Amino acid sequence: MNQPMPFDVSSVTPVQGEPAMSVVIATWRRPQMLQRCLDGLRAQTFDARRVELVVADDGPDDATRAAIEA
Repeated sequence: MNQPMPFDVSSVTPVQGEPAMSVVIATWRRPQMLQRCLDGLRAQTFDARRVELVVADDGPDDATRAAIEA
């Protein structure tokens, strides 16, 4: 059984008030596709401070982690 990836929450900036939008991405060992998805989200014009992003990865590897942290 895979162990959850540790996540340093100290680097997360809390959303002020309720998020305007929540984005949930489910992935499994597809770091290139995840990176394209995250790049697409970054290219949008909405206020990123009002977005809640959740990435669920069943079986992360180093490349997937790097895509999430980029």
